[in-house]
Amino acid sequence: HFAEMICELVQYDIGLIQYDTTRYVGARSKCLSVEKLQRLLPQFSRIPLKEGLRNTIGWFMEHKAEVLK
Repeated sequence: HFAEMICELVQYDIGLIQYDTTRYVGARSKCLSVEKLQRLLPQFSRIPLKEGLRNTIGWFMEHKAEVLK
């Protein structure tokens, strides 16, 4: 699901991704609690996953040269 969202945002063909379903990848699902983060950073606010991915990808594209040094 995450790979599909990222591919959509960066306009990459999802069909080019090869998944190795024979390997164990850990827990099938994880649940994150943000209570501690909200206590430490009261200004913290949640945003939809797709928006967060879009923001992260945008940041990366702006700083790509620095990040890939």
